[in-house]
Amino acid sequence: MVIATVGTFCYALPDIPMALHAAAPWVAAAAFCCGAGSALFATFCGTATQQQVPPDRLARVESLTLFPAYGIGVIGYAIDGPLAAALGTTVVFGIGAVYGLLSSAVVLALPDVRAVRWRDRGPEEAPGRAGHAGRGEVSSSEPPTAGRRRQPAARSRL
Repeated sequence: MVIATVGTFCYALPDIPMALHAAAPWVAAAAFCCGAGSALFATFCGTATQQQVPPDRLARVESLTLFPAYGIGVIGYAIDGPLAAALGTTVVFGIGAVYGLLSSAVVLALPDVRAVRWRDRGPEEAPGRAGHAGRGEVSSSEPPTAGRRRQPAARSRL
């Protein structure tokens, strides 16, 4: 999760040139870097989530992850205009940049975030679930190679 969290630092980048009233090419470059950081975050976070969360709980975890971003996050858009009118755009973009950098730093400082590692296989099924073969297990009706997965050539850390 370290690489994913490093990608979130890029979310603050477009606010910096906007706060400084920089020219459009600087804003565009910052927005491009923000998109690259977002792609980095989405790739590594999605992979870690699929590796750490059992398949029967994955949809619920994903919905709880996305709800704050798309369900509650839009409230920020609704208050940005009145805040900019009251405080000025420079202050609002500056606060956004500082918040983006500090929140990413706080998440990166969490030991649990730094402790997440790649797994060779997905999460195992909960023990005692009758009728369900866990990942890597082969049920009696499948050929002996059905549960085996190809090993990656090189492993990366999150």
